[in-house]
Amino acid sequence: MQAKMAGLGSKIIQVLNTNVTAANFTTLTPLINSSAAFGFNDIQTMWGQLKKANRKNIMLDGPYLARITNTPTLFQATPVVPGASWKNIVGWDYVALNTEWSTAGNNIIGFAGAPTSLAVIAGLPALDTPGTMGILASSNGTLTGVDLPIAVYSWFNTSTRTYWASFEMMFGATTLDTTAGLVVASGTPS
Repeated sequence: MQAKMAGLGSKIIQVLNTNVTAANFTTLTPLINSSAAFGFNDIQTMWGQLKKANRKNIMLDGPYLARITNTPTLFQATPVVPGASWKNIVGWDYVALNTEWSTAGNNIIGFAGAPTSLAVIAGLPALDTPGTMGILASSNGTLTGVDLPIAVYSWFNTSTRTYWASFEMMFGATTLDTTAGLVVASGTPS
C-alpha cells in the first residue's frame, strides 16, 4: 500500500508540474544554478523577487534542498510532514522536497511562489455502489498532510480469485497568477 500511495503522490505532482515551465512564469527572473553552487544567496534572491507575495513557498529537488539544510548555524524546525516539508524556515512560509520534475519544463528542479501562482482542484470520483463490478466495499477519506480527498475501493477479481485495493481521486492543476512565481533550473548561471 505504501508503494501504491507513493505512486499516486508521484502522479499528482506530475500533473501539478506540467504547469511549472519557464514559458508560464516569465515576469520574475528564473533562477539558474548548479546544485553545487546553489545556496542561501539564491533563496534570498528568490525571496526578494517574491516581495509582493504575502506568503512565500518553495519546493526544490533533493540536491538543491540539501544545500540549505543542516547548516550548523541554522536552527531548523521539525518537518510538518516527516521528511517532506517545513514551515517558517529561513524566511519561507513553506519549504518542500520534490523529487519528481519529469513533467516540468526543461531543466526545472524547483519552484518558488505565492500560493496564488498555481491552482489545483481535487475531488472524489463518481463512486460505484458496493457489489457492482466486483467492488466489495468503498470508503472516502483525506490524505494526511496534503488534505486531498481520496476514495479507497476493495474489490475481487473473479477470473483470478484475487482481492485488490485501489485508490482513486480526480486532480487537476493550472497556472493562476503567473506574476507570483518563478522557476528554478539546473545549469550554469549566466
